[in-house]
Amino acid sequence: MKALRDRLSYEEVLDLSQMITEKAVSCYEFLEAEDILVYMHYQNEVRTDGIIAYAWMMKKRVFVPRVKEHTMDFYEIHDLKECEPGYMGIPEPPLCASPYSFKEGRDALMILPGLAFDKKGGRLGYGGGFYDRFLESHPSLTKMGIGFAFQCIEEVPVNTQDINMDVIVTEEKTCII
Repeated sequence: MKALRDRLSYEEVLDLSQMITEKAVSCYEFLEAEDILVYMHYQNEVRTDGIIAYAWMMKKRVFVPRVKEHTMDFYEIHDLKECEPGYMGIPEPPLCASPYSFKEGRDALMILPGLAFDKKGGRLGYGGGFYDRFLESHPSLTKMGIGFAFQCIEEVPVNTQDINMDVIVTEEKTCII
C-alpha cells in the first residue's frame, strides 16, 4: 500500500486530498465536533492542511500530535507555521503548546492516517501503535480514517489492541461504520 501511495504524483495527492477534505469537512462527525485532533501529513499521505484550515474557519480547536519515545499526545495549534520537524521529520507542535484534555460535554473528532482500511472500520497503521494507545486512553473520541480509494480493501489484518474507525472517507465515498 505504501508503494502504491508513493507512486502518486504531487498533483494527484493535492487533487485527491482536496476531494477528501471536502467530503470530510461536510460529515456530521466533523460538523458537530468542537475539538479536532488531526495528524500532520507526511510524504504522500492525504494532506490535512485543508481540513485544519476548515476547522479554524469554523472556530474549532485543532490539536496535532507530538511523539515522545513510545507515546503520542496531541497539542493545540493556532497556525501551521508554529509546527517544526519532529519524529521522523513529521511537523509537530511547539513544546509550549497546550495539551489536549478531554472535557465532558465537548464533542471531539480524531482524524487518522492509515496504510489501508476495510469495510468493518479496520485500520492498518504503520506498526508503531501510537494512535491505538492514545485512543485506548480516550475511548469517547469519534474516529475518522481518511485515505485514497485504493487504500480501502476487503479486510485488513487486525489484532486485539487495534481500534476500529467510526467513519472512513476517501475521494469516492464516505463509509459510516
